Amino acid sequence: MSYIRLFLLAALVCLPVTASSAPHFEPSPQKSKSQLSGSITNGVIDINSRGEIKIHIPEGTLTLPTDSLSTVPKSPSGPYAPCILGSPGQSVLGNPARLSPVYTPLPDPMKMLNHIGIFFSTASGGFGSRINYDHKISPHTRFTASPEFLTYSLSRASTILGDLMPPGTTRITLITIPIGLQRHFAPTSRINPHIGFGFGPIIRLDHRSHRLGYYGNNLGLDRIVRNGHSSLNLTVPLTLDDFPSTSFTLGGHLASGLNIHFGAKKELALTIEGRYTLARFADALGSPGDFSGLSLAIGFGKAF
Repeated sequence: MSYIRLFLLAALVCLPVTASSAPHFEPSPQKSKSQLSGSITNGVIDINSRGEIKIHIPEGTLTLPTDSLSTVPKSPSGPYAPCILGSPGQSVLGNPARLSPVYTPLPDPMKMLNHIGIFFSTASGGFGSRINYDHKISPHTRFTASPEFLTYSLSRASTILGDLMPPGTTRITLITIPIGLQRHFAPTSRINPHIGFGFGPIIRLDHRSHRLGYYGNNLGLDRIVRNGHSSLNLTVPLTLDDFPSTSFTLGGHLASGLNIHFGAKKELALTIEGRYTLARFADALGSPGDFSGLSLAIGFGKAF
């Protein structure tokens, strides 16, 4: 009988025991008839027909569940260790199995595909505004469309055009409609520099002064009586000479700027951007002139 006890002791010591659920203590019950028992030195080990193992100690009975003879699945050898007194994934000292803290990253602003902004622009003496739209096509590259409206005063337009200044013109407006690409160098940072280029049509409007005394004397409603019937006539003294003359050309720009992001998701941005624009007009498509030069824009945008 002593050989059988020594054999059971060796078998239990060699088993890779880990607890898949927390063990529990219960008062020492009377042994049922279905239990197979065996004692080792001063302690007693019971194994019943259901595979439960009970170890009797002075404080009570330690019961191991039926699935306690399994190991922790896919557990790294470092921060995890088999533990007879813990559940799977617990360390020997009872601490959480994952020893290093878990950091939850902030949402990536580049996951927001679109960005739109409104800018105040100035270019070689012209002032106006710009609407900028860009769409992400890769983590660092964006497609852009940024129509811009710039108006030059009479003195500035005369300085730029010189002898090419059309007579009667009071100011000149340029409407550029470029599309292009931008390269972002730090898209996930609060400060994100970028460079880019654009190409597209440019429309030039030469505004003219109204003829003195023309509008006040001829605009109004007139009542006319003909053949016993009265009628009202509206007089609108407008001719084609009163509308701005239009010129067209194709142009492009090179740009460099800086985006400063705000907000928890970095969805808001203050943008400062400088451009060099090529805008040369020829006789073939209207009035000639060269409005090429540097421009500076500052604005505020939102990603979505």
